[in-house]
Amino acid sequence: MRRVSLMSVAAVSAAALFGSGAGGAVAAPSDPADSAAGPYDGQSKLQAAPAVPTTPKASVAEPALAPGDEVVSERDEFTRTFATDEPGVFETRVYQGPVNVEQGGKWVSVDNRISADSAGVLRNGAAPVDLAVAKDSDDSKLVDLDFSQGRGVSWSMSKATDAPRSSTATTARFVGVRPQVDLKLHSIRTGVKEEIILRSASTPRTFDFPMNLTGLTARMAGGSVELVDTTGEVTAVIPQGFMTDANDEVAEGVSMTLVKSGGKTTLRVKVDDAWLSDPARAYPVVVDPTVQFGTTGDTMINSGNPGFNYAGYTFMRAGLFGSNKYRWGCQMVCVEGRS
Repeated sequence: MRRVSLMSVAAVSAAALFGSGAGGAVAAPSDPADSAAGPYDGQSKLQAAPAVPTTPKASVAEPALAPGDEVVSERDEFTRTFATDEPGVFETRVYQGPVNVEQGGKWVSVDNRISADSAGVLRNGAAPVDLAVAKDSDDSKLVDLDFSQGRGVSWSMSKATDAPRSSTATTARFVGVRPQVDLKLHSIRTGVKEEIILRSASTPRTFDFPMNLTGLTARMAGGSVELVDTTGEVTAVIPQGFMTDANDEVAEGVSMTLVKSGGKTTLRVKVDDAWLSDPARAYPVVVDPTVQFGTTGDTMINSGNPGFNYAGYTFMRAGLFGSNKYRWGCQMVCVEGRS
């Protein structure tokens, strides 16, 4: 007999969880068992020692399973199955994002931690997407994502200075990459979360990221950017960005456009000058564009801006915020052949 539980692997930055009035920011509950999949993606996890992917204590080939032991042979990309304290009853946990990746014919835990290779390039562990972060901030391949099957994207930051790099278990940070601007890169399970950190109101308002595309074409989709393969399938998405100031005030004034010249594609990110120049603004301000493998079905609807695409946001709202009403929806993962 099998029970099915819906879980989440998406961690939401504590700074992004806020609300007013009758509303509340919504985040899916965490699951202790998910620590076996390696570090969470969110900012809160980065400040503590990362969880180390563990080897399950038992598999179906072994004669006995204690409660909580994982049935390794039942793993797939989005699920894990565990023995319960009821004999013959197993619990399958279905996650919204990938918790396992296939390597050498076996499913292993996703590990989004980064470490430096012999050349100083930071690389992630086992993951659906191979991530590399250059040692130098002015490198033409500052960030490189390999989606496999001859598909990939890398990019640099125009006008970047040679800024020092520091790193934690799952982040790399370049301090002073532009005047009063830092660049922070988070290794997440399905790509990279980029943060442009504006330390004062005097920072630039436009940021260009020249892209190198392999087996992919970039196109606009509403306010987001889609990376499409040669068959027309969407391989990765750069969702419409947003900004958060030091008082957790959020603005939607981040726009993206694609500038094409001489066969090259540049992603141009513009931030709202009026919002940044407001005397009430508290710095630093974090501008949040993210590149994620595949698409997401999680989003929200804002009555004050019903045409805005919130699919890439790292938090979701539900209820009344000021005079605006928010509704939140998420995509569920269906598991076939489980009973």
